[in-house]
Amino acid sequence: MIRRYLQQAPASVTTLYALVAAFGAYFCMYAFRKPYTAASFDDKAVLVIAQLIGYTLSKGVGILWIPQVKKEQRARYAMILILIAELALVSFKFLPEDLRWISLLINGFPLGFIWGLVFSYLEGRKLTEVLAAGLTISFILSSGMVKSVGSWLMIFLHLNPASMPWITGLIFLPVQFLFIWMLTQIPAPNPEDVQERTYRPVMKPGEMKRFYTKFAPGFLALTLAYMLFTALRDIRENFANEIWHELNQFDPSIFTVTELPTGLAIGLFMALCYRIKDHHTAYGLYHAAAMAGMVIALGSTYLFEHQFLSPVIWMIALGIGIYLAYVTFSSVLFDRIIAAFRYPATAGFMIYVVDTAGYTGSILVMFGKQYADPEQQWLPFFIHLVQWVGYSGIALMGASWIYFRMKTRIAGEPVDHKAALANS
Repeated sequence: MIRRYLQQAPASVTTLYALVAAFGAYFCMYAFRKPYTAASFDDKAVLVIAQLIGYTLSKGVGILWIPQVKKEQRARYAMILILIAELALVSFKFLPEDLRWISLLINGFPLGFIWGLVFSYLEGRKLTEVLAAGLTISFILSSGMVKSVGSWLMIFLHLNPASMPWITGLIFLPVQFLFIWMLTQIPAPNPEDVQERTYRPVMKPGEMKRFYTKFAPGFLALTLAYMLFTALRDIRENFANEIWHELNQFDPSIFTVTELPTGLAIGLFMALCYRIKDHHTAYGLYHAAAMAGMVIALGSTYLFEHQFLSPVIWMIALGIGIYLAYVTFSSVLFDRIIAAFRYPATAGFMIYVVDTAGYTGSILVMFGKQYADPEQQWLPFFIHLVQWVGYSGIALMGASWIYFRMKTRIAGEPVDHKAALANS
C-alpha cells in the first residue's frame, strides 16, 4: 500500500520517504559496528584490525555479489546480515580475551555488505545526491552517536565493556528492521530518472571488467586516493576515544558534539549538489571538494599545532575536511561518472572496488602503527598521517580530474546503453 501511494505521490514526498528510510537503515547499522570503540581495551588495535579485515573481505566479495543481487532479495539479505553481526557481538562477551578478536572478524564481514544493499535503493535517480546526503549524515552522526550511547551505558548502567557492544546493538535491532522494511517500499527509478542518470543493469563479471578497463587510469588514481582517505577517517573514528583522552578532553558526549556539525555541513553540501544538472561539471566539483577537504585538514591541523584552534574546533574542522574527500566516493562520484559518460553500470560496483582497496589501506596503516612503533601515542601519529595524506590526496585527485577531463574531450561521446549491453 505504501509503495502504491509513493508511485503516485509527488516526487518531493517520495524523496523524503526514501531519505528517512535510507538514513535510518544505515544509521542503525553503526550500532552493530562501532560501539566497542567507545571503550578502552588493551588489545584495541588488534580488535579494530580484525573487524576491518572482515569488513574488507566483504567488500571484496561485494564487488561481484552486490551488483548481482536481485531487488526482491535485498531486504531479506540485509536482515540476515545484521543478525549475524549481532550474534558475533554476543560472542565477544563470552570468548576469552585472547580470542575475542574472532568475534569482531566475524562481525565485520556481514556489515560490509549493508552499504551496497541500501544504496542500491537510491542510485540512478535525479535526486540521488539528496538521498546520498541522508546516507552521508547517517554514517557521520551514527558513528559519534553510538559511541556516546556505549559510553553512557558503561558509565550510568555500569556495563562491562565487553557486554556493552551487544546490548547497544540489541537496543537498535527492532528499529533497524523497521527501516529496512521501509526501504522495500521505495518505488524503482521512473523513466525520467533513467533518462537523466542512465540505465542501471544487473552487472555480470565480464561487464564489470569492461567498465573498469574503460576508465582504468582515472579509477586507479581515485582508488589510491580513497585508500588514503579511508585510513585517515578510520584512525579518527576508531581511536577518537584514545585521542580525546590524550588531549584531556574526554566526555561521553564529545563524540556527538564533534560529529553533529560535521554531518550537517557535509550533508548540506551533498544535498545542494543535485542542482548541478551537467554531470561532467558535477564530477569535477566532487574532485575539487576532495582537494578542498584536504586543504581544510592540512590548514586546521597547522593551526591546532600552533594553538590557534581548540581541540574541539580542530576535530570538527578536520572532520569536515576528511569527509568532504571521503563521502563523494561512497555515494555520488561514480553515479555522476556513469551518468556523464552514459555507460550502463551500477555505482555500487565501483564503490565496492574502492572500498576494498580503502579498507586494505586502513589495515596496512594500523598494522604499521601497531608493529613498527606500538609505544607512539595516537595523537602525534594521527597528526603526521593528516599531513602525509593531505598532500598525497591532493595530487591523486588532481591527476584523476585531469584524466576524466581529457576523456571527456577525446572520447566523451554518449554511450547507447542498449548497444553496450548487446556488446557485453
